[in-house]
Amino acid sequence: MLGGLEAAARIYVWKKYGDQLHGMNWKFMYEPYIQTRTDDRLHQDVPPKSDAFRILVIGGSTASLIPNDLLADAFQSKLNRKVEVINMGQGAFIMNQERITLMLHGMHLKPDLLITLNGANDIVTASKTLRPGITYSNDFIALGVNRPVVNGLLGMIRNSQFLNCVNKLRERQIEGKAQVNEGLLADTVMHCQEALHSMATIAKGMDIPYAMVLQPYIHLRSGLKDDERELADAFAYRGEYMAKGIRTLSEVLPETEFPGEVFMIDGTKAFDAVEGQCFVDEVHLSEFGNEKLVDYIATAAIAQGLEPKPSNIATSAQ
Repeated sequence: MLGGLEAAARIYVWKKYGDQLHGMNWKFMYEPYIQTRTDDRLHQDVPPKSDAFRILVIGGSTASLIPNDLLADAFQSKLNRKVEVINMGQGAFIMNQERITLMLHGMHLKPDLLITLNGANDIVTASKTLRPGITYSNDFIALGVNRPVVNGLLGMIRNSQFLNCVNKLRERQIEGKAQVNEGLLADTVMHCQEALHSMATIAKGMDIPYAMVLQPYIHLRSGLKDDERELADAFAYRGEYMAKGIRTLSEVLPETEFPGEVFMIDGTKAFDAVEGQCFVDEVHLSEFGNEKLVDYIATAAIAQGLEPKPSNIATSAQ
């Protein structure tokens, strides 16, 4: 019976999402200080600094899925200068993990521009943990470190997609209660401001500009296409709450005083005048969507005054 339930769950998830292991959030690699990572790009070999304009990208999975060449081409065509992109985005990362990533892995690369792309992960994660700034996988890591014997016994259970589906239903109940907690959302927005302020402070200390991009969200796009409308319906159970949180960020961040040279870019408006399907789920973008987003980011950054500083060019040449 258990075998049948497991097979049925995997078939259902595979047919609905194209991957039988979709949504099994416990799958991660441990990373000191940051807790989790989804690939090895934090430890990638980066060539020595050249005369290219170096862009460092940090964020969650939406950021990680932006092709480096695509982003480089968008800026290169507008700056008329060779551009290289180092993308350190990681699946499920929240802003706390991003600011630690910047300090541990980003600063020594001496980028000429910092770009962060985020918003959704902090809001949805807080609605599951009920504590802003705490990663969703925190309990899994605590179990592994503090109760290794129990963690070993539960290893087989964590490989069950059926039990994962049951856990997802439990999550939705927790999220439902969180969505009526106005204080939690307010605390989450405040925490986001604090985390972004930290990264702006680091960028100022590095004497580089910071493009602070609020990521697109399907429930905030006007003129959804048919396929996108179906995707929006699939995430309707938290769509209104997520949209409210991201919309609040779009309102408060421009009024927040950040240190250094900060370009606030509202990516939720990136597709307002765009025809074509841009989303593949509530936050992740199609190839077409990525093309439009990177062009929007580059155009907005240039319009707000981004240009290579002579000091950075001299440093690069050295």
